[in-house]
Amino acid sequence: MHSARMLSWKGEKHTQAGMQSSSAMTHSYTIQPTISADGQLLSPLFVVLKETSGQLGPRVQSRMFTAPNVVIGASTSGKLNKEFLRQWLESVFFPHSPENSILLLDSWTGYDGSLIRNVTPPNKTLTVLSIPKNTTGLIQPLNQTPRQLTS
Repeated sequence: MHSARMLSWKGEKHTQAGMQSSSAMTHSYTIQPTISADGQLLSPLFVVLKETSGQLGPRVQSRMFTAPNVVIGASTSGKLNKEFLRQWLESVFFPHSPENSILLLDSWTGYDGSLIRNVTPPNKTLTVLSIPKNTTGLIQPLNQTPRQLTS
């Protein structure tokens, strides 16, 4: 079991610690939620985990709890990339979106308009809007503090 707490002398300015592996102390992952215009978190949730090999190993897959409302991917960085954007669109967004949708995205450069157009099913009409750079924290509900939400 890991803890963020450490014993140290009172008043000590620097406490040194040792660890076997820095990756054992830190985790990196991306959670890609899908939120409707009325603020509902839609299912399933898309999660990209950081794995050294870039994929979940057979031992992890055999022991990992799987939930029907979570889609999991893995990469060496734990971050969303264009391939995961494609996977999110095809396995999460489009199967659960209505015939006519608006997709509001922040200004991350990985949101590739041509990729989005190419994977949009012929029976769906999609309007893509972007949140302007440096305004995500003001506009995106999950990036706001409670004080910002109430004012």
